[in-house]
Amino acid sequence: MRDFFSPLKQQEGNIRFVFITGISKFSQLSIFSELNNLKILTLKDEYSSCCGITKSELTQYFREGIEEMAEHNGLTYEETLGQLKQHYDGYHFSINSEDIFNPYSIINA
Repeated sequence: MRDFFSPLKQQEGNIRFVFITGISKFSQLSIFSELNNLKILTLKDEYSSCCGITKSELTQYFREGIEEMAEHNGLTYEETLGQLKQHYDGYHFSINSEDIFNPYSIINA
């Protein structure tokens, strides 16, 4: 993995943003010590929703799909929204962030 990530350090002046996803913090992995120039934006309030779907985005962009799902299951729109919240909501990337829905789960619901 070091061979994969080491070019990022070399290109520091040429790369403004890079999206890296995983399950471990870089600071906890010794192989990433050379990536000490990264700033983890998802832990900052202003970027905390960049890796998910907010409730307002869900109701704005997925309304038609939620209405179809509600009709298919014999539920109201609000009941379906409640079930989506119960199953796919609850991710937080900072202390003050709003609830974030899991994009993969929402798209495949």
